[in-house]
Amino acid sequence: MAMMKPGPFSTGSQAEYSVEAKSKNKATMNQRLAEHFRKNRLQEYAQRSGLGLPVYQSCNEGFGHAPRFKATVRVG
Repeated sequence: MAMMKPGPFSTGSQAEYSVEAKSKNKATMNQRLAEHFRKNRLQEYAQRSGLGLPVYQSCNEGFGHAPRFKATVRVG
């Protein structure tokens, strides 16, 4: 019987958790990138239209374990 080398995870559930965490991190990064492009497009439109720069405000309305954020933007 051949000996197997130990991998970075001792159980299958740890490996599954790692894959899930990486997937969530990638999704978060994609959301941030999409948000950046939306802000960029809004800023370009506002400047092109002579409206001035957008002003963003956000606040945390939730609890530490379940945060909820509210954001507003004003132009002109």
